[in-house]
Amino acid sequence: IHHYIRKYSMVIFIKEENEEIIDKFQHAKTFYGFFIITTFLSLLFIIIVILSRIWNLNYTAEYLWTLISETLVVTLDTGAKLGIVQFITLVTFITSGYLTSSLLNKFVLNKMFSIFRTEPGTQNTISRIMHYSVVTLVTILGFTAIHLGGFIWWIGGFLALGAGFGLKDLLADFIAGFFILLERPVEIGHFIETGDIMGTVHKFSPRSITIRTARNFAVIIPNKDLINQPIINWGQGRFAVGFELTIIVTYEADPNQVESLLRTTIQNHPMILKVPGITVRLEEFTDNGMRFFTRSFVSSRKVRDQWQIASDVRIEIIKTLKQHDISIPYSQTTLHFMDDNDKFMKEGRSIQIKLDGEPKKVFNIKESDISKKEDI
Repeated sequence: IHHYIRKYSMVIFIKEENEEIIDKFQHAKTFYGFFIITTFLSLLFIIIVILSRIWNLNYTAEYLWTLISETLVVTLDTGAKLGIVQFITLVTFITSGYLTSSLLNKFVLNKMFSIFRTEPGTQNTISRIMHYSVVTLVTILGFTAIHLGGFIWWIGGFLALGAGFGLKDLLADFIAGFFILLERPVEIGHFIETGDIMGTVHKFSPRSITIRTARNFAVIIPNKDLINQPIINWGQGRFAVGFELTIIVTYEADPNQVESLLRTTIQNHPMILKVPGITVRLEEFTDNGMRFFTRSFVSSRKVRDQWQIASDVRIEIIKTLKQHDISIPYSQTTLHFMDDNDKFMKEGRSIQIKLDGEPKKVFNIKESDISKKEDI
């Protein structure tokens, strides 16, 4: 009988779609488990009563109830009794808590969510808090009903101790969040960089901070991790943010002309601020040419656009330098030949050139291979 009860009652609680088991209502699998256990115990009780009648034994329902509720029990020091009836009573209370939570969620909370147009995330938070609160309250009432209310304090103490160890990181996040709100190293709307993450501060919460990246996905960082590592805040307390560019030009170019062209080209970009002023200087003499350094500023509201602005400026710099016949040199090596009387330039001999790199290359060039030294 119980086999058929399990088989045909399943359709009441769960259904199968595309080889996936889906609850027909909230906590349906839990209710199904409670239902199966309850029906099994009920059938067992009925069978014992029937068999006692067949064998003419004095096992009436009243006798069996007295047996399991008064005799087959463990009496505690407090006078409370612990047995099958007490266990069934506690399970019944817990089941009623799940049932009450489901009914409140369906007929009360869902109606309120529909009226107030609550966001799905907020709905889930409120539903979960309400569910755990109801189940906890009903469980306490269940222990009280079987006269084991004193154990609640012991259970609560052990749970609190375990929660203290398990929630130490959560507590650290709350404390770190308090200091972030107090010191305000970052604020909503600031463009920051921390570790490998770069983006705009989107949201604060007591436990974490949400950063929206340039690829438009959210990164959630625990508060304690945020304050334990360096933070680059691109816009805190400033109206402008600077970015830097370097460019190498050939030694044949006039450095004063190059400096003037770079300054003018950068300043012509509409997003570049005039205050603070642009910095352009000859930074270094390299093997390939003269390295110029530039620093310009954009509005702190345009921090996320600085890389695109830098790209636009580079393109305009290349166009301007080409217009004035100023070349950007490639990486190169200059060879100086000795006099024609040198042994390496004698007939039949060759010059060996080794270029470092991956892979290394070796060239053997004879004098007869070139018409003039510049051809090399």
